[in-house]
Amino acid sequence: MGGWINAESTPGKGSIFTFTINVRSTQAPAHEVNSDGEKIPMNQMLVLGLLSKLGYDADKTDNGRECLERLLTNHYDLILMDLHMPELDGLTTTREIRRRELGNSSLSRTFICALTANALVKCREECSAAGMDEILTKPFRIEELLAIVNKVKQLKEGP
Repeated sequence: MGGWINAESTPGKGSIFTFTINVRSTQAPAHEVNSDGEKIPMNQMLVLGLLSKLGYDADKTDNGRECLERLLTNHYDLILMDLHMPELDGLTTTREIRRRELGNSSLSRTFICALTANALVKCREECSAAGMDEILTKPFRIEELLAIVNKVKQLKEGP
Protein backbone atom coordinates (compact mmCIF):
# COMPACT_ATOMS: atom_id res chain seq x y z
CA MET A 1 0.00 0.00 0.00
CA GLY A 2 2.96 2.29 -0.44
CA GLY A 3 3.70 2.53 3.28
CA TRP A 4 5.73 0.84 5.97
CA ILE A 5 5.22 -0.83 9.35
CA ASN A 6 7.50 -1.16 12.35
CA ALA A 7 6.98 -2.90 15.70
CA GLU A 8 9.09 -2.48 18.82
CA SER A 9 8.28 -4.68 21.80
CA THR A 10 9.72 -4.90 25.28
CA PRO A 11 8.53 -7.92 27.31
CA GLY A 12 6.62 -6.81 30.38
CA LYS A 13 6.50 -3.18 29.24
CA GLY A 14 4.49 -3.15 26.01
CA SER A 15 4.76 -2.53 22.30
CA ILE A 16 4.95 0.43 19.96
CA PHE A 17 3.57 0.07 16.44
CA THR A 18 4.40 2.66 13.81
CA PHE A 19 3.15 2.56 10.25
CA THR A 20 2.02 4.58 7.27
CA ILE A 21 -0.46 3.51 4.62
CA ASN A 22 -2.22 5.00 1.62
CA VAL A 23 -5.91 4.48 2.35
CA ARG A 24 -8.32 3.43 -0.36
CA SER A 25 -12.00 2.53 -0.10
CA THR A 26 -12.87 -1.11 -0.90
CA GLN A 27 -15.61 -3.61 -0.26
CA ALA A 28 -13.94 -6.33 1.77
CA PRO A 29 -14.17 -9.91 3.04
CA ALA A 30 -13.04 -8.93 6.52
CA HIS A 31 -14.80 -6.48 8.77
CA GLU A 32 -13.46 -4.84 11.90
CA VAL A 33 -15.73 -3.24 14.49
CA ASN A 34 -13.92 -1.32 17.17
CA SER A 35 -14.77 1.40 19.60
CA ASP A 36 -12.51 1.73 22.63
CA GLY A 37 -12.44 5.28 24.00
CA GLU A 38 -9.80 7.60 22.52
CA LYS A 39 -7.91 4.60 21.11
CA ILE A 40 -10.50 4.05 18.34
CA PRO A 41 -8.56 5.44 15.35
CA MET A 42 -5.25 3.86 16.39
CA ASN A 43 -6.77 0.42 17.08
CA GLN A 44 -8.69 0.48 13.82
CA MET A 45 -5.68 1.65 11.81
CA LEU A 46 -3.50 -0.99 13.44
CA VAL A 47 -5.86 -3.87 12.67
CA LEU A 48 -6.66 -2.59 9.18
CA GLY A 49 -2.94 -2.11 8.51
CA LEU A 50 -2.11 -5.62 9.74
CA LEU A 51 -4.84 -7.18 7.61
CA SER A 52 -3.60 -5.23 4.61
CA LYS A 53 -0.03 -6.34 5.32
CA LEU A 54 -1.33 -9.94 5.33
CA GLY A 55 -2.90 -9.33 1.90
CA TYR A 56 -6.55 -8.88 2.93
CA ASP A 57 -8.96 -6.04 2.24
CA ALA A 58 -10.86 -4.87 5.29
CA ASP A 59 -13.73 -2.59 6.14
CA LYS A 60 -14.63 -0.92 9.43
CA THR A 61 -17.55 0.48 11.37
CA ASP A 62 -17.59 2.52 14.55
CA ASN A 63 -20.46 0.88 16.42
CA GLY A 64 -22.72 -2.15 16.51
CA ARG A 65 -25.69 -0.52 14.77
CA GLU A 66 -23.49 0.48 11.84
CA CYS A 67 -22.18 -3.10 11.68
CA LEU A 68 -25.72 -4.51 11.50
CA GLU A 69 -26.65 -2.02 8.79
CA ARG A 70 -23.57 -2.93 6.74
CA LEU A 71 -24.43 -6.63 7.01
CA LEU A 72 -27.76 -6.00 5.28
CA THR A 73 -25.93 -5.39 2.00
CA ASN A 74 -22.51 -7.03 2.46
CA HIS A 75 -21.19 -10.45 3.46
CA TYR A 76 -18.00 -10.75 5.48
CA ASP A 77 -15.99 -13.89 6.12
CA LEU A 78 -14.68 -12.51 9.42
CA ILE A 79 -15.84 -9.87 11.87
CA LEU A 80 -13.43 -8.63 14.53
CA MET A 81 -15.86 -7.39 17.17
CA ASP A 82 -14.95 -5.03 20.00
CA LEU A 83 -17.05 -5.72 23.07
CA HIS A 84 -17.40 -2.11 24.25
CA MET A 85 -19.02 0.08 21.63
CA PRO A 86 -21.44 2.97 21.71
CA GLU A 87 -25.09 2.46 20.67
CA LEU A 88 -24.88 -1.36 20.63
CA ASP A 89 -22.19 -3.39 22.39
CA GLY A 90 -20.36 -6.32 20.81
CA LEU A 91 -22.29 -9.04 22.65
CA THR A 92 -25.67 -7.60 21.65
CA THR A 93 -24.50 -7.06 18.07
CA THR A 94 -23.28 -10.66 17.86
CA ARG A 95 -26.57 -12.02 19.23
CA GLU A 96 -28.45 -10.04 16.58
CA ILE A 97 -26.17 -11.31 13.80
CA ARG A 98 -26.75 -14.90 14.93
CA ARG A 99 -30.53 -14.29 15.17
CA ARG A 100 -30.56 -13.01 11.59
CA GLU A 101 -28.50 -15.96 10.35
CA LEU A 102 -30.88 -18.47 12.01
CA GLY A 103 -33.89 -16.69 10.53
CA ASN A 104 -32.56 -16.66 6.96
CA SER A 105 -31.28 -19.92 5.46
CA SER A 106 -29.64 -18.03 2.57
CA LEU A 107 -27.21 -16.32 4.98
CA SER A 108 -23.99 -18.19 5.64
CA ARG A 109 -22.58 -18.13 9.17
CA THR A 110 -20.07 -15.32 9.69
CA PHE A 111 -17.01 -16.07 11.83
CA ILE A 112 -16.99 -13.56 14.69
CA CYS A 113 -13.89 -12.97 16.79
CA ALA A 114 -14.09 -10.81 19.90
CA LEU A 115 -11.40 -8.18 20.37
CA THR A 116 -11.04 -7.42 24.06
CA ALA A 117 -8.55 -6.56 26.74
CA ASN A 118 -10.53 -8.75 29.16
CA ALA A 119 -9.07 -12.25 29.40
CA LEU A 120 -11.24 -13.39 32.33
CA VAL A 121 -13.09 -16.72 32.07
CA LYS A 122 -16.46 -14.95 32.60
CA CYS A 123 -15.81 -12.72 29.57
CA ARG A 124 -14.90 -15.75 27.45
CA GLU A 125 -18.10 -17.51 28.56
CA GLU A 126 -20.22 -14.44 27.69
CA CYS A 127 -18.62 -14.20 24.25
CA SER A 128 -19.24 -17.88 23.55
CA ALA A 129 -22.85 -17.67 24.81
CA ALA A 130 -23.48 -14.69 22.49
CA GLY A 131 -22.29 -16.76 19.51
CA MET A 132 -18.72 -15.60 19.04
CA ASP A 133 -16.35 -18.16 17.55
CA GLU A 134 -13.04 -16.95 18.94
CA ILE A 135 -11.48 -14.35 21.23
CA LEU A 136 -8.40 -12.27 20.49
CA THR A 137 -7.09 -10.59 23.63
CA LYS A 138 -5.54 -7.13 23.28
CA PRO A 139 -2.73 -6.50 22.98
CA PHE A 140 -2.32 -9.30 20.45
CA ARG A 141 0.53 -10.44 18.27
CA ILE A 142 0.40 -10.43 14.47
CA GLU A 143 0.78 -14.22 14.56
CA GLU A 144 -2.42 -14.51 16.63
CA LEU A 145 -4.39 -12.43 14.11
CA LEU A 146 -2.94 -14.49 11.26
CA ALA A 147 -3.97 -17.71 13.01
CA ILE A 148 -7.58 -16.45 13.20
CA VAL A 149 -7.55 -15.41 9.52
CA ASN A 150 -6.12 -18.81 8.52
CA LYS A 151 -8.76 -20.61 10.60
CA VAL A 152 -11.51 -18.69 8.80
CA LYS A 153 -9.88 -19.44 5.46
CA GLN A 154 -9.73 -23.19 6.25
CA LEU A 155 -13.37 -23.23 7.39
CA LYS A 156 -14.43 -21.50 4.18
CA GLU A 157 -12.45 -23.88 1.97
CA GLY A 158 -13.57 -26.97 3.87
CA PRO A 159 -11.63 -30.18 4.65
